[in-house]
Formats: sequence, structure tokens, C-alpha cells
Amino acid sequence: MYIYLALVSIGIVIAIYYLITSDYVNTFFGKRTEDLEKQLNLSYIFLNLKKILFIYFTVISVVYIGILIAFPFSIISITILIILIILPHFAIKHFRKKQIIKLESQLPDALMLISGGLRSGASLGTALSQLTNECSSPLKNEIALILREQKIGLPLSDALMNFQNRLPITSVILMTTSIRIALETGGELAETLTKAAETLRQIQQSEGKINALTAQGKMQAWVVGLMPVGLIAVLNQMEPEAMHQLWVTPAGWIALSGIILFEVIGMIVIKKIVNIDV
Repeated sequence: MYIYLALVSIGIVIAIYYLITSDYVNTFFGKRTEDLEKQLNLSYIFLNLKKILFIYFTVISVVYIGILIAFPFSIISITILIILIILPHFAIKHFRKKQIIKLESQLPDALMLISGGLRSGASLGTALSQLTNECSSPLKNEIALILREQKIGLPLSDALMNFQNRLPITSVILMTTSIRIALETGGELAETLTKAAETLRQIQQSEGKINALTAQGKMQAWVVGLMPVGLIAVLNQMEPEAMHQLWVTPAGWIALSGIILFEVIGMIVIKKIVNIDV
């Protein structure tokens, strides 16, 4: 059995390597990998995602073949495999979302620091340079990149526009637009940034209140979604013979597929209802 498992594992490694390095896969799946790698690069994490995913899916394939050889085929193993396949995508998206939320929370204080520096007589470039010493990542990385672009000859307005293109969210657009308009029209930049900071704080307070009011609905979505899973687990312990048909027969697989489909649809609908943009 061990020799058979070793031969199958080697064959899977060779097949996966051929598929990943082939033009066919690059054509159909290369764009998705590039999008994920771009999300990491925007978070200032520079990795060769293609090689990492190759190793990840190779390990998954070898382990999965071992499970199929050691244990009988079941819908549970298929479900676990699907979850492991889509896990990198959702993990990277979740990490990027947390980075954006953290940056948004840093912007009001950052604008007040820049405004204070301008009122003390410093230039905008000096105020931005001081900001990199006061704030932490991810805002520190973005401001440092703006300063580096400015040092190599790029106008500040263009560097700010690049920042806005990297993070096209409301708070960043408000910040960059306020600075660019003040620079072009010659207005009072310190006062403009102070008002922008106050506006962002009001938006964040409103979002916090909405999140608090919709937290119950989000929790209900998790309860409703996990209740059938818990019920299936309890019945599987109480009546293992009856529930066995759910895992090993085509009729049981169809029933499980329907349960998963309606579970996903229900949670998406509830999420859209309680997800309110300010």
C-alpha cells in the first residue's frame, strides 16, 4: 500500500507541475493568480504566489489521495477538499480587507497630524515625512511610497492619484481630493484637512452605529446557517445507521447538495440585508 501511495503521489506531483507550468492553465487560471498576487503586493507582501500555490495544492493532493486509500469515499472528504482549494482565495481577501479597515481607522488622526504640521510652519512634504515616523502600517507604507515617488520626480498630485488608484475607497478619495484641490487652488490646506478628518470621524461613527444595530442580524445569519449542520451532527451520533445513507448514496449526496445550496443562498441574502453602506 505504501509503495502504491508513493507512486500515486509522485504521479500527482508531476501532473500538477505540468498543469501549472503549461500555457493552458496560465491562460485560464493565470489571471486569478495575478489578481491574488496583486492583492498581496498592495499590502506590501511580495511573494511568488504561483510557486506557493503549487506547493500548497501538491500537498493537498498527496494528503487527499492518502485519505482516499486509507478510508472509504464519502461526501465529507469531497467537502473538505473543496474548502481547502478555495481557502487561499478567501484568506488573502480577508487579510486585504483587514488591512483596508485598519488604514481607514488611521486616516482621521493622520490628517490631523498633517494639519498640525502645516499650522506649525512645515511644508506638506515635511508633514508627510513626519507622519511616517508617527503612524504604523499599512498607512506608513502608503505615505512612504508617496514620498519615494515624489523624490524620483513625480508631482505630488500624481503620487496622490496613484495612492487613490491603489485604494479606491471613500476615505482615501476624500483625503487625496482635498489635498489636490487645495494645492491647485491655493486654499487653506490645514483647515481643509481638519474638516476632512472631522468628516471621516463622523462617517466612522455612523458606520459603528450601523454595525452595532445590524450585529444581531449577522449573528442570526450564523445561527440559522449552522443550525442544520449541528442537527446533522447530532442525528449522526443518535442514528448512525439511518444517517449513513446520507454520506454514501447518490440520493444522500443530492440531499446534501441541496442543503448546502440553500444554506449559501440564505446566508448571502441575510448578509445583503444587513450590509448597509454609509
